[in-house]
Amino acid sequence: MCRALPSIVLILLLLTNSSAYILFNIVPRKGPIRIESTKSTNDDTPRDTPKLPEYTGNYGSAASLLLPSQLASAAAGFFPRLSFKQKKKLALRWRVAQARSEVNRIQNELSALESLPVPHDVPTTSRMKALRVDAGRAESEIILLKAKQAKRGMPSRNNFLGILSRKLETFLASEQRSSNVLLQQLTSSSSPWDLVLDDTLSLLKMGTSPKLVSQTIQLKSSRRLIPHAAAIAIRAATLERWAPGILISVDGYLDFVEPHLDTILERLDQIEPHLPFVLEHLDVLAPHCGVLLQNIDRLLLFADDGGKYLDPLLPWVPEFVDKLEVFSPHFILLRPHFKYVLPHFDVIAPSAMRFKDKLDVSRYADVLVWYFGWVLRIPFVAKFILRVPGMPSLANFLARRLPRWPVRRTWKVECDYSGCEVYI
Repeated sequence: MCRALPSIVLILLLLTNSSAYILFNIVPRKGPIRIESTKSTNDDTPRDTPKLPEYTGNYGSAASLLLPSQLASAAAGFFPRLSFKQKKKLALRWRVAQARSEVNRIQNELSALESLPVPHDVPTTSRMKALRVDAGRAESEIILLKAKQAKRGMPSRNNFLGILSRKLETFLASEQRSSNVLLQQLTSSSSPWDLVLDDTLSLLKMGTSPKLVSQTIQLKSSRRLIPHAAAIAIRAATLERWAPGILISVDGYLDFVEPHLDTILERLDQIEPHLPFVLEHLDVLAPHCGVLLQNIDRLLLFADDGGKYLDPLLPWVPEFVDKLEVFSPHFILLRPHFKYVLPHFDVIAPSAMRFKDKLDVSRYADVLVWYFGWVLRIPFVAKFILRVPGMPSLANFLARRLPRWPVRRTWKVECDYSGCEVYI
């Protein structure tokens, strides 16, 4: 229970802050919100102070939320005596904290990948190289910002309070990504009050379930969830029905998932229909979580139709995960014809890199399969032909020149991701 106490306390604080945010800053009124200023007459030095608009009883519009720039303007009224130099110093320290937070996130993912059995496969090695480059970039930014701090005469903080301050700043910078998810959900909701109410009730239900509490306590590396508490809290209503399965499946893979948890929670509405498949095959997907999330919009093209393509494509994830950026232009072109390509995918996939620049092969894949599908059904012949020098260019030429009328029954049909009329 001691391990779960920090998470529980933080979630309760976040809920309190979210409720306060909505109570004071969601202004249900028609039209855009304006923060008015009034002159303070309590002292001899008049200054601008923010005046919050009044409640008018309309909670239905997402436009009633204060924008971040307006929040910043409101907050500026509470710190009127900070000089520009002081604000500049605070900004430098915050940028350093953000860079440190990014380095920590990258190091967490690197540590998880390094824990995999050796020797590492090619996609894992490529991902580790890319992460080390990103970490070096963030470290370089920290060095440059430290040089700017020294130039401005900012003292180094080597004492206990300085170390504690740095730790707190880094934690807040890590938590900022989670807070952005919370703010995005509030601003995009048509009824923020109902959203917070549903999430609060879901949190209370999960927090009072002995089984869920026990599973959370026993979860390895559960403390690493604390910086993500805001995002978890605002998605609690969705997570409630999946919580038992998630806690069972994610145990042992949390180190791979945690660095990307805020992104997952942000895109949870698109991921949720396929969550059972993801949890069942987490052993294959978790090590490649970062790359898959970067290409999630393209990959979701193949997750429709009840997810019928997910199982056939799963064995090819380790093979193609590091090539997703290369093949991304092909995805939207190939999607309407994929049901005709799939029966031959095992034969085509080993030679796919040879066709990476041949977009017309994907655009007219149905035409090529209609004319030459019989060749692909002969495994040894197909593998030999696909490796013949010049075959990609020839296939690209034939895809544009072969008559399409026998296949599509018209010359004018153009296929898109949603499909087209094909007769095979």
